[in-house]
Amino acid sequence: MNPSTLVRSLTRGLDRLSRSGMMFHAMSKRTHAYVRVSTDQQGDSGLGLAAQRHAIELAASEEGLTVSITHEEIASGSDSERPVLLAMIAALRKGDAVIVAASCRLSRSESLAGWVEFEIAKRGARLIVASERGVSELERSLRRVINAEERRRIAARTRAALAAKRRRGEKTGGIAPFGFTVMDGKLIPCESEQWIIRTIADLRRDGMSLRQIAAELNARGVATKTGRAWAPQTIANALKVTA
Repeated sequence: MNPSTLVRSLTRGLDRLSRSGMMFHAMSKRTHAYVRVSTDQQGDSGLGLAAQRHAIELAASEEGLTVSITHEEIASGSDSERPVLLAMIAALRKGDAVIVAASCRLSRSESLAGWVEFEIAKRGARLIVASERGVSELERSLRRVINAEERRRIAARTRAALAAKRRRGEKTGGIAPFGFTVMDGKLIPCESEQWIIRTIADLRRDGMSLRQIAAELNARGVATKTGRAWAPQTIANALKVTA
């Protein structure tokens, strides 16, 4: 999802929360702690949940604050499904503070991180980034630009590496397509499924539609790789292997 689409999606989610009244009500000013890890990032790079909480507590103490509410989320930094983050923003009141261990915990997207900061400020709250205390706004902006450029370079290198693997006939993710199995990272024809592909191709040449072929295989009790019933799309995918 591109950054502008991501921001629009989160904005709509925040609007829905605000309209539904899903927000905390309190008279006093509160200090919110927001911690996030990706599903595959529970303890790596020193930014696990425990490490983030520790950094936040130190920053709060130095600011003379006490954390009132801790919001924990397991989600990708570029994910549009961020219900905990949206609920926290919707709950903010004038004078509140939000503390995060690092700006990348809000988002790894420069535009999305900027959107989050804008929404926090719009509600009269202030954002404290533990790793950036004492850093000027200019330096923070430069860091975001540099981090965004590094992410683009990493993504480009990853795409190039995956393309090279595909050219070598290596599997790059997901389950093997019907008619094949994976051995040492490479796709190897599976004869027990290849004959089904040949049958599908023969039925197609005989003039049967994709839906008719699916019904025929289901009637014969022929199983797909996942054990589900055949459908026109799975027939089409199998035919691509023979193309």
